[in-house]
Amino acid sequence: MRRKYYPGEAVPAGTYWNSKSLEMATISEDDENLPAGEGVTYYRAPLPLVLLLGPLVGLAFVIFLPFAVPAIAIHALATRAWRATPWAARQRGAGAKVRSGR
Repeated sequence: MRRKYYPGEAVPAGTYWNSKSLEMATISEDDENLPAGEGVTYYRAPLPLVLLLGPLVGLAFVIFLPFAVPAIAIHALATRAWRATPWAARQRGAGAKVRSGR
């Protein structure tokens, strides 16, 4: 059984992994074509692997999200606070003079 497929190719029903964009393409009927794309290679994912990894990826997302949102918010607020300080203003002013060639 072949495991490597290309865009536009008629394939048997199953789940295929796009190696370029890391997306999954589900083909529900035999002899349907894979989605088009330039420089893309699809690999057929075995059903037991999909059934095992699907919930694990969802669990990782649920665990990671509560930490990611506050971290991004803190970074954005800290960046905004730093830019409001006189030290950052002086650095921007000095950098502007160097860049303009004065």
